[in-house]
Amino acid sequence: GLGLESVLVVGNAVDLRFRNGRYETVAQAVGRAARILSITMPPSVEVFRIVPVERGLPLSAVVMRRSDIEANENAPSAALEMWRDTAFEEAGARPDGSGVNPDLYPSFSYGIGPYVDFSYFDPEPVGAASIGQVHRARLADGDREVAVKIQYPGVVTSLRDDLKSLGSMMVYARATIDKQRLDEYLNEIHEMIIQEANYEDEARNLQRFHDLLADRDDVDVPLPFMKWTRPSILTMEYKTGVKLDDALMALESQDEREALLLRWVELYTWMFHENFEMHGDPHPGNFLIQEDGTLVMLDFGSVKSFEPEFADGILELLDTGWQDEPERAMEIYKRMGFASKDFDFDKIDPNTLADYHEIVFAPFMRNEPFDFTTWNPGQEGQKFMFKHPRMLKLVPPSQALPYFRMLSGIKGLLKKTGAKVNVCQTAIDTARKRGKLTQEPIFL
Repeated sequence: GLGLESVLVVGNAVDLRFRNGRYETVAQAVGRAARILSITMPPSVEVFRIVPVERGLPLSAVVMRRSDIEANENAPSAALEMWRDTAFEEAGARPDGSGVNPDLYPSFSYGIGPYVDFSYFDPEPVGAASIGQVHRARLADGDREVAVKIQYPGVVTSLRDDLKSLGSMMVYARATIDKQRLDEYLNEIHEMIIQEANYEDEARNLQRFHDLLADRDDVDVPLPFMKWTRPSILTMEYKTGVKLDDALMALESQDEREALLLRWVELYTWMFHENFEMHGDPHPGNFLIQEDGTLVMLDFGSVKSFEPEFADGILELLDTGWQDEPERAMEIYKRMGFASKDFDFDKIDPNTLADYHEIVFAPFMRNEPFDFTTWNPGQEGQKFMFKHPRMLKLVPPSQALPYFRMLSGIKGLLKKTGAKVNVCQTAIDTARKRGKLTQEPIFL
């Protein structure tokens, strides 16, 4: 409710300064502060000088006597009597020697960057997103062109407020998801969202993936410049190219489009199943295609690491579909942490689970190009759940949320472009490489 700014007791008087984070009016907050002082101050303290502080600036000082507060506490006309006995005066500066709350005013460094660090800085953004925008610039120590991503003011506060609202709304999911799992979901979502707002974290992600992919000629990641990077400012190499969706539309043949999309899918397959760390936002605007065909990856604000057992578990589930072994899938789901606490696997018919896999694993169940325009797992899954409501409680573990976000983004672009891509063969090759293919699938 009230946040302490400072307090100083001198003789029979106390100077209290506070922030109001709860009460609708300043008068209510001052009254509450006076009540607290009357309870906590020693009897020798008679004069209460109370100063509300708003946005770091002191308002008028409210001066009242303890004896008046106690005399009027139960009087019918207490408010009128206290108004008569209370004085108002200029707050002035905080008295020397005050005890100050160290958590309210952190130490700040200052400078006149980033502009003075660049020989050229274009004030017109070349790109914008929900939490920031990107400007083109040139470093002052040479001719290197850079992209400077600058976060909008107040983004972190706004995101935290949104997360609080989300937490309030998720209570309605308690019908199918237990509280512990919901809390895990909220923590995962909080981590993903707040991570995206820290540009120093993103710079470290860029550096790691830049080094990781340095030996590949077909993929590139901008190099970050930590010297000119702060939590709300990211400076990195400026990369040219055509956005992935525009590049796909510009290709003359559907075969060329599908070949490029398969490269993109295989990159994500490698990140998730072999590197166990994944670029978490497959929006086509986060990828550029250069003239020589190099695929440039941008926006590493959302990067998620996975346990190898979780990534391998996905391959094992696919293998149960290829081998027609839904009973084995039950054990894999248990091991991976799927299902609410009260979910009873023994009450699930293996054939029901096989029917569910036919919906959600459809692109991987035929070793041939799959038409993604015909696949509506959300709609088909909803119909399935109406018929088999017990399956609603086969909820995923929290680490699956960024994985499903990635899948949704990939599916969206494949569907938008009318692609027919053989992702099944990619999955089989990956399962074989990871030792999770029990035997070569036979497709009828």
